[in-house]
Amino acid sequence: MAAYRTPAHLDVRPTDRVTILVNGNPKKGARNTVFFQAILDAVAAGHCTVAAIQQFARDRPEYRDVPVLAEIRHDIGRGYIKLTHGPFNLSSDQPVPDQSHKLVIDRPIQPARDPRQSRIDLSAVQALGSRSIIITPNRTQYSIGEWSRSQEFQQKLTQDGFLYVGYQQIVGKDYWITLDNLSENWKWVIYAFISFAYGGKYMRIGKIEKTGLRGRLTPRYLKHALHLKMDLDYVRQRMPYWRYHPSNATAEMLSKRGRLTTCPWERDMWIQYLVPYGGYGLIYVRPPVATENNRQALSARERQFIERYDPPCNNETRSARKRRAEWIAVHGLPIDIKGPRI
Repeated sequence: MAAYRTPAHLDVRPTDRVTILVNGNPKKGARNTVFFQAILDAVAAGHCTVAAIQQFARDRPEYRDVPVLAEIRHDIGRGYIKLTHGPFNLSSDQPVPDQSHKLVIDRPIQPARDPRQSRIDLSAVQALGSRSIIITPNRTQYSIGEWSRSQEFQQKLTQDGFLYVGYQQIVGKDYWITLDNLSENWKWVIYAFISFAYGGKYMRIGKIEKTGLRGRLTPRYLKHALHLKMDLDYVRQRMPYWRYHPSNATAEMLSKRGRLTTCPWERDMWIQYLVPYGGYGLIYVRPPVATENNRQALSARERQFIERYDPPCNNETRSARKRRAEWIAVHGLPIDIKGPRI
């Protein structure tokens, strides 16, 4: 058995395939035996991608609290499993069938002639820095449309000092963040989520403090909001463990008006600015400036960018307060939900 070591900067992706390298559960008797057992049972049931294993654990009460991604990283370091980068189908261990659909993001994209068509020319690519990622229509239920960043928006990103660090995607009721171009876990910096809308738009701007980028940029809050909106079974299974008012609210009411962490009007903005573009958006960060006191200037710099660009997924702007009022006028006050999200 390999000696334990935590893999440095290990990027675990939803479409990666997990392969078990040991017989049985070597953690038997340990306090976290159930964590590895969840992965064993998922693979035995034919669920071999990271996303499928996560869904398998969420659907079973005995594994619902298992931190799947953390356990996978731990088990790779222990030599219990290995990870194979896909793309593989999210729900199985089979490779994505038609690789002629792939979109290699590597240089400026040429929009598809018909935004309704499902196939994209192999030369269609988008500059993201020195790294490349593969986007495939098979990974999302949404149709692929035209998307690109305009030269003007790219110049704006450069002038503002932002660098590409990763990408985001809504996949059905799930949301993923992949930091595939992050060499350092920066602190005291500004981050920006980017939509392809209008040739490029700042969706959300925020600050990273002492937690660092990897700890702050988490997909779980929006993922919970998407499950709440799109998955009534998820709501019904968790209602007995939630606290909310009115106490006689139905699953349908909670799905429509419930608020776990992300506000429903903000969630709708994420959907509006990502789904029409294959579910994809980009993530940029303004690195620390050596000649500045980055910690002291952080809040003022964040406020400056928010006031300049009015990002639709921030909640403290004038336009956000207007969206909140409009949403409440149509749906009524949101129902705050307390309790476990998983």
